[in-house]
Amino acid sequence: MIVGYTAIIVASIIWSLVPALISRIRRVVRPFVFTAFRATFATIALLPLLIINGSYWGKLDLHVMVFIVVSGLLGPGLGDTYYAKAIQSMGASLAVIMSYTYIFIAQLMSSLILGESLKFSLIAGTMLAFVGIVVALSNNNVVNKLNVRGIIYSLVAALSWSSGAVVIKLTLNYVDLLTLTTYRLASSALVFMLLGYLLERPLSTEVMRRMVIVSAVTGILGFSVGAYLFAYSINSLGVSATAMATALTPVLSQVTTKVLSGEKPASTNFLGALLTSCGIIVSTI
Repeated sequence: MIVGYTAIIVASIIWSLVPALISRIRRVVRPFVFTAFRATFATIALLPLLIINGSYWGKLDLHVMVFIVVSGLLGPGLGDTYYAKAIQSMGASLAVIMSYTYIFIAQLMSSLILGESLKFSLIAGTMLAFVGIVVALSNNNVVNKLNVRGIIYSLVAALSWSSGAVVIKLTLNYVDLLTLTTYRLASSALVFMLLGYLLERPLSTEVMRRMVIVSAVTGILGFSVGAYLFAYSINSLGVSATAMATALTPVLSQVTTKVLSGEKPASTNFLGALLTSCGIIVSTI
């Protein structure tokens, strides 16, 4: 259990960098292409490990491949694409709060579909962790940016992440973590590159250069390392506990965003981090 929580906390620290980096290019980013680039860089980073591990496509049954592809299209695919679109629409702070309602959705789905038990300490810890998110972001005067489109984007991200997490748990009954992580990212890269080509405007050379740099960093760290640790935590702790522990991501993102922009983090950022950390601790009791 300790290793599982350690894995998702490390993943949360890595993911906390993503909103800050996306915010730097949010006015020019093309979400579908951006997601495809991130998934492509992550797949390239994982392929050598997959080859060393001796995994091959031919060893996987069709229904397992369907699970893998679906988990990829939902999680790092639709989830992260619409998370980026939500950040574009109403800024990182509001997008984070709305999108991370996925914690509650994932717990409900895991209970109904996977039969995971929701003990009182987990529910209490989840509520405390989410309060920590709201407190950490409360000093941002961005309520006027709230809009219907941004809310819809955030809810699509939340539903996609939740569904993807449940499918990961189901898929881990048939395949190892490295194979699952690599193949789901590869499927996301292919599908979302095609969608980006069909649905989004072409990019200028300068915008492309900036987007490739950000997608390489967030893809290799957030998708390859982060996605592997996420799947490991789901395998170890279950969907409910893993989803709850990711509440640390948006809280930490407030600190990293301010540090990267040269600002001093506010006291509410640290209070939110404390509340969320307490929530994670309570959930383990």
